Amino acid sequence: MTDAISYGNLWNRSTHSFGESLTEDEARRRHEARERYAVLLEDDGRPVVALDLNFRPPVVDVFLLDEERRPAGQYKFVADPGGDGLWLEQTRRRQFEGPRDITSQESTWTRPNGLLRTEVRAKGQPTAEVIEATFDPADHPELREPMPEFGAYDSIARWQRG
Repeated sequence: MTDAISYGNLWNRSTHSFGESLTEDEARRRHEARERYAVLLEDDGRPVVALDLNFRPPVVDVFLLDEERRPAGQYKFVADPGGDGLWLEQTRRRQFEGPRDITSQESTWTRPNGLLRTEVRAKGQPTAEVIEATFDPADHPELREPMPEFGAYDSIARWQRG
């Protein structure tokens, strides 16, 4: 999936870029010391995914980038209360018109106890459509990920979750 990886101290959500660039050695040192850092994955020379990795507490934000580096998709992984690793707590999918104008957004929260909440917002609509349901977390292993090893980001960075 990935043909190039670059590193930074954090992923700036406003500018869609690193706060400050880091060398691979500095990013590796931060990973080993469990300090925050960010990753940008490129495919065919185009940025496709940015990750912001925090270790204390473990939180990994995954930004799935469109052709203009906008976050068309976003995943938020938090500490899995049921054990080691991470739990996919929130997903977002956005559609854009122009450089920054979001025309629709769907946000879903999944809880390890089986509660699911989805909000769908459309541009110009004062309220969101809300859907609440339950599910069996045991039937959805795609909601769990290990904390990525340094340089091994493809699993946590994938669009498809099942």
